[in-house]
Amino acid sequence: MRSEIDERFREAQSDFSSFLKEARALIRQSRSEANERRTQMAAIQRDYDKLALEIEKLRQELADERGKGKRTSK
Repeated sequence: MRSEIDERFREAQSDFSSFLKEARALIRQSRSEANERRTQMAAIQRDYDKLALEIEKLRQELADERGKGKRTSK
């Protein structure tokens, strides 16, 4: 009876150990994927900011051109 209990206990310990290893691996994988997503989002944000600046520059140039046209047509 005692050896059966000991055997079950060892099996439970082994199962739990395996569970912990898998859980830790999943956590590492999730963190890695989250870091990758943050890196991608930062790159997208930089691209967005560059495009926003370029659009603003083009709007300003267009406004300046329109302003010149009004002055020369008078």
